[in-house]
Amino acid sequence: SGTSFAMPTTSNNGVTGTWSPAFDNTMTMPYVFTPTTGVCATQSTMTVTVNPNVTPTFTQVNSICSGATLSALPTTSNNGITGTWSPAISNTATTTYTFTPTVGLCATIVTMTITVNPRVTTTFTQVAAVCSGTSFAMPTTSNNGVTGTWSPAFDNTMTMPYVFTPTTGVCATQSTMTVTVNPNVTPTFTQVVAICSGETLFALPTTSVNGIIGTWLPAINNTVTTTYTFTPLVGQCATTTFMTISVTQKPIPIFTQVATFCSGWVLSALPTTSNNGITGTWSPALDNTTTTTYSFTPTMGQCATTSLMTITVTPNAVPTFAQVAPICSGAILSALPTISNNRIIGTWSPAINNALTTTYTFTPASSQCANTALMTITVNPNTIPTFTQVATICSGSTLSALPTTSNNGITGIWSPALDNTNTTTYSFMPTAGLCATTATMTIVVTPKVIPIFTPVAAICSGSTLPVLPTTSDNGITGTWSPAINNTSTTTYTFIPTAGQCASTVQMTIGILTGNATFITNSFSNNSFGSYSINDPIQFTNLSSPGFISIRWDFGDGTISNEENPLHIFIREDSYEIIQTVTYPFGCVYTNHITLIIDKGYKLIMPTGFTPNENVQNDYFAPEFIGLKSIQFDVYDTWGELIYSEFGDRIKGWDGKIKGKEAENGNYYFTLSAKTFYGTTINLHNPFVLIK
Repeated sequence: SGTSFAMPTTSNNGVTGTWSPAFDNTMTMPYVFTPTTGVCATQSTMTVTVNPNVTPTFTQVNSICSGATLSALPTTSNNGITGTWSPAISNTATTTYTFTPTVGLCATIVTMTITVNPRVTTTFTQVAAVCSGTSFAMPTTSNNGVTGTWSPAFDNTMTMPYVFTPTTGVCATQSTMTVTVNPNVTPTFTQVVAICSGETLFALPTTSVNGIIGTWLPAINNTVTTTYTFTPLVGQCATTTFMTISVTQKPIPIFTQVATFCSGWVLSALPTTSNNGITGTWSPALDNTTTTTYSFTPTMGQCATTSLMTITVTPNAVPTFAQVAPICSGAILSALPTISNNRIIGTWSPAINNALTTTYTFTPASSQCANTALMTITVNPNTIPTFTQVATICSGSTLSALPTTSNNGITGIWSPALDNTNTTTYSFMPTAGLCATTATMTIVVTPKVIPIFTPVAAICSGSTLPVLPTTSDNGITGTWSPAINNTSTTTYTFIPTAGQCASTVQMTIGILTGNATFITNSFSNNSFGSYSINDPIQFTNLSSPGFISIRWDFGDGTISNEENPLHIFIREDSYEIIQTVTYPFGCVYTNHITLIIDKGYKLIMPTGFTPNENVQNDYFAPEFIGLKSIQFDVYDTWGELIYSEFGDRIKGWDGKIKGKEAENGNYYFTLSAKTFYGTTINLHNPFVLIK
């Protein structure tokens, strides 16, 4: 597509001419060759195929950093087009490359731009020189925002260069920084000569001989040999240094320590010559009732210091014990400790008694500075928790939680969990620490009795149904619901009188019903209107399931009591037909059908229907031939209109009033119609609805 082409204006066999239509290099189409006028030659057709150009597709090459490796571009596209790229690959500058398909391939030229990001030169603020041993850190992000790492590991003992390598993928150059580490100078001082304890000792100089300024610790002490530490001020590359000043000690008079004794014991006079030969005197006067520190003052002219001796006089301690908490009578009472809280050893009397409150005496062992001690241990009697007995309940009745505090104030918990279906004995466990015994309570649960009744046999619909007994065969009194219904099978529920442990029961009383059989009329002639007044009309009866016999009473003394009659002959008149159907279970149903035979029409009105959606007798409607303009109305027993219909076809009433099913019972209908011959027919009769 898009390639120029030309068609020869002279055919292979020398015929000249022109082509039409104009050449189109964008689509396949036929062209017609028309010979030059006057040349005896036929037209010729040639179709030139124009192939569409394919756009080669390639996976875009990600951007790279300047100088990074850049692979050669593929010479075959993702969709199979071969060709070449230009210009040559460059990994130093962003370039747009052009792909030219191989000659002869129907494909377009495409381009691809590969971005080459320039490398940023990382810059950092020079880290200041540090003293040897001082920690320092290097920034991991350059001043121009490049992240990366330094190598080698930092060394705070020597000056050395460090190389910053940008994070992989970041287009930036490496950078180098040298961190200067200055060596530490050791301050020097003139040594202070040794002194005698107590002689004057001047302050040490705060500037060393080699010019380092700092401070000394601890404070000057002219009584004991001490090593002092010189700490250079911050900012000077110098180490700490030490100087020990010797202090020769004056001898201390040494005495044998007088042992500790109890208050009031005999205290002998202290010696006036020390163990190391120093003489002197003691003060204050001796005291055998209180711990006292005595001072020995050497006699004048001796090179010796004063000496001290503290003679400890132990007061007679009162043994202390943790008071034993009151216990409940009979509870475990552990032996009392033979060592007091203040470490006095001794014995107790009398023997431990866990049934009676008792005062015990602790007598310290000899050679201890201690007095006797007393302890009274209270033994409380055990109380029996009392509760009000829970009355007997019926199985399943509500059982309230048992009280967690007894009538006499004992708290605790009950077990097991409450059960309102079985007689259970529950145990009350008093709260730990209360002097009380366990208690029990048995709650009697009476099982519910199931009332028993003699089943009532099924009856025929409408038969007398006796009142159900209000006392069961096993003596349970109660009431039944709903009210007795002798027209349909009903399940009744017996609810026992309150206060009796009895459950509800149900009884279903079957009501036997039958679907009355209605007559279907057939005629032996195609035109009812052609019958003369004396012509007989033939009725054929179709029986329903359960049919045994039918009795026909035409009201004129003519009675047919045939078993399964096939047909009956009657003449024009108005008849009240009584149809009696007896079912195998003994129930007898009677239908009253009004049959009017008149010249030119027929009308049958049933006297009942059963709207129970069984497809039989679900609508109350007239059966007729030869009638029109029919007004059909249905009324309840109070004379209120509940259904109305007018027309030449009557569907009939479905047994519902305002969408709700009507009750069983008696209703009335009126019917007004005209025959094809103009005769007016009026009919007003009752009928019954049975579900």
